[in-house]
Amino acid sequence: TKTDADEFDLHTWKNENQQSLQYESKMPPLDDIANILYLTSLPDWKFVSDWYNDLATAKARNNYEVKEVVRGLFEGSSNLSPLQKVEKIYQYITGTISYSSVSFRQSGLIPQNPADVINTRIGDCKDVSTLFLAMCKEVGIKAQLVLVKTHNNGVMAMPLPSIDFNHCIAKVNLNNQEYYIELTSPYLPFRSLYNSSLNSTILDIGDSGSQTTVKYLNPANRKINNTKREVSIVFKDKDMVVSEKTYKTAALAAYMRENLSDVSEKDRIKRMKEAIASTYPDVDIIKLKYNNEERINRTDTVYMNLVYSLKNHTKSIGGMSIFNLPWSSKASAGDLQVNPPRYSGIDLTQMFFMDSDLETITINLIPGKSIVEAVPPVSISNEFIEYSIIPKQTGNKLVLTRTFKLKKDFVPADKTELFNAAFKQIVETDNKELAMR
Repeated sequence: TKTDADEFDLHTWKNENQQSLQYESKMPPLDDIANILYLTSLPDWKFVSDWYNDLATAKARNNYEVKEVVRGLFEGSSNLSPLQKVEKIYQYITGTISYSSVSFRQSGLIPQNPADVINTRIGDCKDVSTLFLAMCKEVGIKAQLVLVKTHNNGVMAMPLPSIDFNHCIAKVNLNNQEYYIELTSPYLPFRSLYNSSLNSTILDIGDSGSQTTVKYLNPANRKINNTKREVSIVFKDKDMVVSEKTYKTAALAAYMRENLSDVSEKDRIKRMKEAIASTYPDVDIIKLKYNNEERINRTDTVYMNLVYSLKNHTKSIGGMSIFNLPWSSKASAGDLQVNPPRYSGIDLTQMFFMDSDLETITINLIPGKSIVEAVPPVSISNEFIEYSIIPKQTGNKLVLTRTFKLKKDFVPADKTELFNAAFKQIVETDNKELAMR
């Protein structure tokens, strides 16, 4: 309501007898489900974009330090394409500048001078993004800053023009394609984004035209966060020997690099044993080897070669050997609990950290034995996920191929029961026991 209060207008908003918010499994951030009053005195998003462009552009000057770094970086590299130049700058910044955000030495809004970032080799997100702009400008490539409200703060948290952003990245437009560049991780391959960053609210800074507005971060040309595994199983008495080759790309490769950084071979084996033992307590690690896990010359993919033995994994019942399969991305009933009536949606970024997952398990059956009950194919598809397990038997080898794909990262409240029914079917399929006789 609006009333007069002396010479002022008094605006009053009232909402009485509100029900309390109850915690629900994998519920979205509070900003997306709570009743929040938003007010702004800013006319539109273009005003915010122009304001921050004026604020930051003054810092992105090509001073002596920037010119010298660029000269040394591109010395002897005269035939690079614009995208290759951008990647070279990306590799320099993420490999040389350490991310650090300390309030007493850095402004919350104004980026540091690129020369200071080069000299100290320290900067926060807006500092390294501004350095990126300056270096791109030096090689004739126009780049922009992009303000970000990260996904974990809600995707509906900025309905009105505001400066309530908490992150900054960069963007270049080459050959009519927009490339969004995250510059704060020394582990992330070029043109990759963490799944937790996808669908964050973003505002491109310095756009021309009058249609500037916020949008959601999920560029079509980003590198896809995939996992692929090839697994072979051999039985030795009651033990199951598992040989696994894993390939992880883009942000998933970055996670592996970060977890392996500065970790000795002995500690890597210890960590792997602890991870497997959380599901299968009696395990021996026979072999563990990684490729491309170094931070230097980061490639798109990290490889892992793992061999381990699950002791006493098979159970003998009535002349049959009973066992379950060691799917690496096995779903668990504890991953999601939906108790109707459900009031909030399901934030799938809290459950799945990849775009897709492909795993093939080859079971080498003991000579003279076979699977008692044929494994049926399973296929689940809805607007949020795709899942399947396809069996194929050739001789004494049973090959099971498990495919998972994340299509959307949010399930609305009115569709949570349908999604939960599909997820329960995935849990049942992943944890199904097989019998060999």
